[in-house]
Amino acid sequence: MNLIYMCVFHQESYINLLKLLITSISVKANINKNTTDILILTSAAFQPLIQKELENIDLPLHYYIMDLHTLMEASCCKLKIFQYDMIDKYNKILYLDTDILINSDINVLFNIEISSEKLYALEEGHIGHVFWGSQFFNFEIFSKNTSAFSAGVFYFINSESMRKLFEDTNCHIVNYMNKNTDHPFCLDQPFLVYNSFIQDKYDNKFMKKYLENNPREFNKEKIIYHFPGTPGLYNSKYHKMSSFWEKIMYSLSDDILKRRFSMVSRERLINLYNQCKKFINTSYSFVECGVAKGGCLAMMKSIAGKNNRIYGFDSFEGMPNITNEDLGNYNKSNPLSGFGKVGDNLSGGIENVYNTFKTLNIDMKNVNLIKGFFKDTLNVPENIENIGEIGVLRLDGDWYESTMVCLEKLYNKVVPGGIIIIDDYGHWIGAKRATDEFRSKHSIISPLIKTDYTEHYWIKQDENYSELCIFETRTEMLSYYCNKISNPVLLEIGVFKGDFLDYLVKNCRIGSVDAVDLFEGNTCSGDADGNNVVWYDVGKSYVELLEKYKDMPNIKLHKGNSVDFLRGQEDNTYDIIYIDGDHSYNGVKQDLLNAYKKIKNGGYIMGHDYEMNMAKAKTVYHFGIKKAVDEFCLTYNQMIIGKALDGCVSFCINIRK
Repeated sequence: MNLIYMCVFHQESYINLLKLLITSISVKANINKNTTDILILTSAAFQPLIQKELENIDLPLHYYIMDLHTLMEASCCKLKIFQYDMIDKYNKILYLDTDILINSDINVLFNIEISSEKLYALEEGHIGHVFWGSQFFNFEIFSKNTSAFSAGVFYFINSESMRKLFEDTNCHIVNYMNKNTDHPFCLDQPFLVYNSFIQDKYDNKFMKKYLENNPREFNKEKIIYHFPGTPGLYNSKYHKMSSFWEKIMYSLSDDILKRRFSMVSRERLINLYNQCKKFINTSYSFVECGVAKGGCLAMMKSIAGKNNRIYGFDSFEGMPNITNEDLGNYNKSNPLSGFGKVGDNLSGGIENVYNTFKTLNIDMKNVNLIKGFFKDTLNVPENIENIGEIGVLRLDGDWYESTMVCLEKLYNKVVPGGIIIIDDYGHWIGAKRATDEFRSKHSIISPLIKTDYTEHYWIKQDENYSELCIFETRTEMLSYYCNKISNPVLLEIGVFKGDFLDYLVKNCRIGSVDAVDLFEGNTCSGDADGNNVVWYDVGKSYVELLEKYKDMPNIKLHKGNSVDFLRGQEDNTYDIIYIDGDHSYNGVKQDLLNAYKKIKNGGYIMGHDYEMNMAKAKTVYHFGIKKAVDEFCLTYNQMIIGKALDGCVSFCINIRK
């Protein structure tokens, strides 16, 4: 058996790095569950948080719980792997820091024979520097210019030789820390480098072919990408990793196109990836009607969570006949004589789909191919029933009847907030006519969004808003939406003196309210119009409000910042969240991202100061709220459905997950 292990301690934010790493392993590493396990070393407090984040990832994950408290202990725990009870089960062992992404088949490494006497790591730095142990070396024996290695990734055989190396290194660290109050900047690395050198148990050349630090460009030959930097500096690492992960995933679209596994544009493949990504933590299906060689289906599968199922409908024989509805000057090519014409078999046969997945190294678990013309296969009740709820429905049938039958049979299976993609809306008149007629018949007014010259998509709403719902005041808006929900659970971020909270309690039918504020020091705020600004000691406000609501257990005040508070709440807790705290762009952005996790599907995220209504306001305020809200709506395919026209305008978003 093989073992991949990593450690998460000390900083809870590093769970986000771990999720990126584990996601990359799930998508790209081609893990054989019969021969490879993944072990996460962490604390008892972090384990449930990690399990929650990784619950939709289908990998053989195991946990080793350790009681550690300092950054040095957290870094050194990887050297305690031989203390793991099940360690004798494994032969080859690969350690990965959390700031790592896997780019391709990890079995390439595991299939190579390596020495039981060597620790394999990436060449980095020189032993003449403190980062790599200069404080320990005798330079009468060793040259300062001798190349060292990084301790962020290493690969070794489970052997007595490696066990001794790790034990000696651990003893060295303990002895050093007993005599010194400060740990080295690079934590355990100088100790591991030194002990590997004096025992001649390192190889810093082998991993060069497979591992790269801080890559700038994607290289499909590399298996492991490492993003080292200052230990514990989360933000920089997360930004680099998430940006490069997008680059890795986008490279799949280039590979699909280069190998001619799809005829769609790169823009359409990337849009498909982004749309499917929204639903990876659900059990919704991804459905494509018109599979051809399976390039888009492979993209769907590459991003799917373990509970997403993929369905591909195609005749795998050729394009069906057209009708008069498919003829017109709108067509960008001739459906009777051009490429993709009637009778053309764009798939080349169903076996080509299997070849596409095999070539791209994407497994076909949960992938279902339904062979036959849409008019036949979509009229089989069992086929429709098996699909379940649909998160993304991609229609690439070209012709009028092909598009219409898919919409008629599958649209009702799409969940609110789900995505309907029409590949040929801008190319074939038949696809456009069918789409326009269906949307008109069912009064669908959710806007069509254009991907490129031909692909258009829309977001399904269970309520259609032909125009914004406009309210005179935010109190009117809150009352309206509170009355739409039975005993709603509310969260108010930013309380100040508690005037708005008082209105909610007295005038809205609520189940409970959590009210969060720093409640610290003197701060200022105006009224709903931004006028009549006053300063107030919100510490005093906290005491006053505690006394005011002491006999109302459903009204709870929370002293602290909204980020920490929301982190401690269960997902999908609130019906309404009103944001009126930190008005900076970054502050509002963070509150929106956290609120999105905690709001129920169908709930409402609202907030103050979105824009100015100068008919009421006397002062113009330039906050970062509008930018943050607009970006949030664009990123998560949400839309503002209501505004309250106080001087400082409030917004309302009906959340569709």
